Amino acid sequence: MKKYLFIVASLMLCGLVYDFRTQTVESKKEQPVLIQQWYDFLGGDETNPSNYVLRNPQTPPSCHDGDIMCAVKASANPTLPGKPNLADPAKEERREN
Repeated sequence: MKKYLFIVASLMLCGLVYDFRTQTVESKKEQPVLIQQWYDFLGGDETNPSNYVLRNPQTPPSCHDGDIMCAVKASANPTLPGKPNLADPAKEERREN
């Protein structure tokens, strides 16, 4: 009987070790890098991604200081092609007077 308990306990331990290794490998998978691009603000509601257009060429705008939205550098919106993801925590805003 002790022999069977030892075998069952050994199998359970092997299962736990395998499960832990699998979780560790999955947690180390690289997250996709989201490339940020410049989008010019067209006017209107600055919280609406539809009010921005992809800047061409991809050079930083000349506006720097002020209160009026000029442009934003953000990753692409996952649901609106060609529009910025305004929820991007790493976005950069440019404003002018």
